[in-house]
Amino acid sequence: MKTPALKFILTASTAILSGFYALAQVTPEALLRENLDRAACHFHSYEYIPAAETPAPEGYKAFYVNHYGRHGSRRSTNWYAETGYYNIKKAKKAGILTPLGEELYNDVSKIYAEHVDMVGELSERGAREHRAIAERLYWRYPEIFNGERTEVDARASTVQRCIISMAHFTSSLDDCAPALKFDFRTGKKHWRIINHEYYDRKSISKYCEQVKDSVIRAMMDPTRFMNSIIKADPDGVVGDPYAFMESIFTTGAISQCLDYPADVLGKYFTFDEVLAEYCSYNSRMYADMSNSLEFGDNVIWAPAQGLAQDFIERGDAAISRDSKRAADLRFGHDTGILPFAGLLGLEGVSLRRRSGDISDYWSSSMMVPMATNLQMVYFRNDKDDILVKIYYNERETKIDGLDAVTGPYYRWDDLKAWINSRIDEVNARINNR
Repeated sequence: MKTPALKFILTASTAILSGFYALAQVTPEALLRENLDRAACHFHSYEYIPAAETPAPEGYKAFYVNHYGRHGSRRSTNWYAETGYYNIKKAKKAGILTPLGEELYNDVSKIYAEHVDMVGELSERGAREHRAIAERLYWRYPEIFNGERTEVDARASTVQRCIISMAHFTSSLDDCAPALKFDFRTGKKHWRIINHEYYDRKSISKYCEQVKDSVIRAMMDPTRFMNSIIKADPDGVVGDPYAFMESIFTTGAISQCLDYPADVLGKYFTFDEVLAEYCSYNSRMYADMSNSLEFGDNVIWAPAQGLAQDFIERGDAAISRDSKRAADLRFGHDTGILPFAGLLGLEGVSLRRRSGDISDYWSSSMMVPMATNLQMVYFRNDKDDILVKIYYNERETKIDGLDAVTGPYYRWDDLKAWINSRIDEVNARINNR
């Protein structure tokens, strides 16, 4: 086996993002100028950003990992895959596209072609993301996978992109440690744990659209973009210019997940237009999936209905000296992992503010990109004292409000008590409404 080439390579992103989860230090303008693909928000493909590791306290050795991973980069789901293409196709059929609009039509058509009979499916890039994450996990903690513990339990959402992500992740682990024995599961029973529905989801969705619309209309006038793409539209073929722009933007944003070479965002949009679309959708994502003052309780209530307890129960089972379990792996969605981070109170990720333009403080492209992952790594010493270190997107992180033993290392009993208290708190607030 060879150590992966990416293990210790520091990218240009490291400088600006070394303290990224203290996001107030990073403006959205700086974030996007460094990498325009980040404007894609939760459509952003996974960025591996190496960071310093805090060594475990003396005498403690890693023995088990408790994991949740979002599926990797994928093709768009129905609305996003179809709307941009149908909008530009209507304009072409009406003969109202400018020469630049014709170029845009060609790019959008090629992106759409990647979606025919493949809507929502994992892309080749998504497969590579999960293989690489698994390989880095192995090389970070080879002792977990090369000892007496050989069992790996892997469960996935019933959605195919999650199942295929699980296949690539575990295949990569198997390549690194062939002695491992895998057990694979999926089904509605596991879906309810991995991706429980939010409390009163309809109210959240309606509010999120209002937030998104208010931000985009405050930041951007669509006239320049529309005039560059459309000659004239006396019959109203295009409809609402803001909706038209958004549909093209989201089509261009997903292209990074397909390794499509056309720079749709950079070619057809100005930087200020990209920034406005990013801030608009980022604000929607925060209200929809994170820990906002308005709907945060509705969101983090979902993992309190099973996922959090599943982490506790499996962690407790694994710490037994008789356990053969090396890892418990779960593969789900952004709507599962981000609320769980909010329930845990992960530093930066679980930021609690009012909705609106949140982009100076929180970025969905960094908090919940494709292949987002959360790993709890367990350590023990000779006295059977158990410590846990939490990684979010492969960077060690801390919990706001919970005291660590040292650095990012938490005593397992303290972490369990914290999670249970958070479950009780959010259930009480929802039940008392």
